[in-house]
Amino acid sequence: MKLNNLFSLLVFLSLSVISFSSCDGNEENKRKSVHSRNFLIPVSSGNPYEVMVVADDDMWNGYAGAALKEVLNRPLKGLPQDESTFHVSRVSPERYDRITNLFRNIIILKISDIYTQPKINLVRDEHSSPQMIMTIQAPDTVSLSVHITEQSNFIIDFFSKEEINREAIRLEGEHNIKFKKTVKEKFGCEMNIPADINKMKVGEDFIWASNDGLTSIQ
Repeated sequence: MKLNNLFSLLVFLSLSVISFSSCDGNEENKRKSVHSRNFLIPVSSGNPYEVMVVADDDMWNGYAGAALKEVLNRPLKGLPQDESTFHVSRVSPERYDRITNLFRNIIILKISDIYTQPKINLVRDEHSSPQMIMTIQAPDTVSLSVHITEQSNFIIDFFSKEEINREAIRLEGEHNIKFKKTVKEKFGCEMNIPADINKMKVGEDFIWASNDGLTSIQ
């Protein structure tokens, strides 16, 4: 995925989440407590919209892997050209260790006869922070593949919202204070934008901002 397009879209979505909404105090505190950085465990690895899948070779190259690849590689909405929603990597269960388990977004595929039906389990900040681990389990390959397909929208929406909220939290702690004050005075709402977006033009009913980059502009 092109980093400039991804960064621009991620910032835009983050601003949509926290900047133009008059959040209820309880909901705002709840969101912060859920998505704030846990300083008692290591910092997670990986970039925004990267997902690591834990699955053996047969599973990854079979029906279940094909179903999950189709879900994670769907075009990301809002871009002028088709780009996959997530950048996907894969490790075998044998290589899922103290290094690889620090990844920010992890999907674990499990098949066992101990399971009576397909199910998705979610765990937050188990090995690092911020981190989400999604385990998709089923008694057999067919039911696992079907469940992945049936839950495709949930899988995409869940990890997308996680990334948006992470960026929103980051912007709350590091943003352009001058820009935020100008927006508040002109439009009566709060807007957090990245600190490096420091070029601003104020019009009669709009504000335009840019980082005025030499090779690319945000």
